[in-house]
Amino acid sequence: MLTDSSTGIDKYSFLISIDSENLLRGWSVKTGSTTFSYKIAMKKRITAAAADETGKKHLAIGNCAGEVQILNLMSGGVLYTLPTCQAEVTSLKFVSGSKASIFLSYLCSD
Repeated sequence: MLTDSSTGIDKYSFLISIDSENLLRGWSVKTGSTTFSYKIAMKKRITAAAADETGKKHLAIGNCAGEVQILNLMSGGVLYTLPTCQAEVTSLKFVSGSKASIFLSYLCSD
């Protein structure tokens, strides 16, 4: 089992959900119970989300207005706000192998 020593959470044992009111929940796959939750401060409806490849540090979120933010996955704190793409964000993906500490690819609808 791979466990993050700072949070004690096994990165393969939880699932993330975000509801229509931007409430994020981390669910235990083993027990089905909520292990953590917080309200995401983004004002518009979230339309895309992606966790980084470690599954324990960063969460990218995009919304219907084209805004993209990178959050601390466990606390929900905003780490970065990316340039707005002026259309709904439809896909987010962290790209591995980049020399940058965080490299994110995102698509917006026309």
